[in-house]
Amino acid sequence: MLTRKATDHRIDANTAGVVAPVVLYSIFLASQHEYYRDRTHLTEHESLAGLSLDISSLIAFGVCYVLAIINRKNTPLHMRYMIGTALIIMGPGIMRIIAVYDVFGDISFPTVVQYTQLICAGIGLGLVVHDLTQSKPYKPYLVAVGLTVGIYLIYLNRMSAWWLAVAGAIASVF
Repeated sequence: MLTRKATDHRIDANTAGVVAPVVLYSIFLASQHEYYRDRTHLTEHESLAGLSLDISSLIAFGVCYVLAIINRKNTPLHMRYMIGTALIIMGPGIMRIIAVYDVFGDISFPTVVQYTQLICAGIGLGLVVHDLTQSKPYKPYLVAVGLTVGIYLIYLNRMSAWWLAVAGAIASVF
């Protein structure tokens, strides 16, 4: 039975080797679409600021995924980094649930983003605490929480000169 599970995981890993780049590319394409859509009715700076969540999530997902691949021979770290990718990629889904179903009532989009990042970071911190109490490796979860906080900080600074410069460079690739 153990051999079958290992074989199944190898098949899953090979599939993930294709799926993860496709996810990254689809986030990139969605960002590109959003940018050009926004350009029809927003200023250049507002359109670039709108890329803050997409691009920062793309980078954060990529970082966790690469760290998981680097640690593929170290199962505990590999597993935790893959869970980190899930923490990052579930943010947009949580945002849509909060916004569409009015989970917290009628709130503004910045508040939806804040609640989403708090939920994702809270889950990550819960995993850190769990692993600390079980004497298991917790640093991958700290990385994921740090990336989640980074996504939110970039969102908060989406109209800053440094972010507009970064987003402008990325938009020039579009």
